[in-house]
Amino acid sequence: MSVTMDDGITRELLGWHLSRSGKATTAASALEHALISRFGTLGRVNNAFLLRSDNGPVFTSRKFTALARS
Repeated sequence: MSVTMDDGITRELLGWHLSRSGKATTAASALEHALISRFGTLGRVNNAFLLRSDNGPVFTSRKFTALARS
């Protein structure tokens, strides 16, 4: 499974993770890399952003949604 996080306007690759399993940690790791790349932190950011996915199981998992909310 590969997960990529990119800027929808510039198409800049912000984060990615490649794994043999389709676990929520794969998607969460890609999101962590994207947040650090874009905002420099995993904590709350002042800038609003839109997070879109295909609503697959890894993107609706507790781990991924908790990270996105935090």
